[in-house]
Amino acid sequence: MTAVAVALAILGGLTAGHLVALFGDALYTGAPLERPEVCGRRAAGADFLPYWRCAVRREGCSLPSRWYLLPALTAAWWGAAAARTSAPDGPAHFVLLAWAGTILLALSTTDLERHRIPNRVVYPAIAAGIALSWAWPDRGWANTLLAGVLGLALLLVPALVVPSGLGLGDVKLSALIGLLCGLKSLVVALTTGVVAGAVGALVVLIVRRDRKALMPYGPFLAAGALFALLWGARLYDWYVGGR
Repeated sequence: MTAVAVALAILGGLTAGHLVALFGDALYTGAPLERPEVCGRRAAGADFLPYWRCAVRREGCSLPSRWYLLPALTAAWWGAAAARTSAPDGPAHFVLLAWAGTILLALSTTDLERHRIPNRVVYPAIAAGIALSWAWPDRGWANTLLAGVLGLALLLVPALVVPSGLGLGDVKLSALIGLLCGLKSLVVALTTGVVAGAVGALVVLIVRRDRKALMPYGPFLAAGALFALLWGARLYDWYVGGR
């Protein structure tokens, strides 16, 4: 895509990330998606502009970290997705990548904040992933559905054997990652996520010196999936073709 299209994508991602952050609490509680509270009152007007409340009108209140992280990360992802796609499937492929990345970033935030991957998000996302299995330009619907089943199976067994290490939320997230990535990229996504998670666990162990310290695994799986969505298939083909 052109530089103008990438810039517009970044602005769109900034707005989308802010809206997800704004309505984030509803993801946990199952409350109606009505106007959220910001600093003790209902959001209105400029509260819906990215970073307005954070940078300009904080009014001495403390805001969750997602208000800072999600707009920036979603903007970066939408920009990278726009830069990565090209004609003739560019616009459709971009929409799929933008949607997938926004969902993964939202789930990462909920897991970081409360160690939860809410069903209110992951189940509709899985349903949408199945419904859109035909739409990915680089693979067919059978590849997508098989990757979803494989993603579910690969983490279900360890979660049942060692439930303290992986939760069922991580299993559902892995199934979603399979639907989003396809077979080739799923291999890269889970490998990257597992390695990143192992490094993260080692860092937590060194810093906290507590083997029982809880560490959310979802963000590492999501990071692996984001990497794989952009470069997974190419990396897989390079590795397999070079052997």
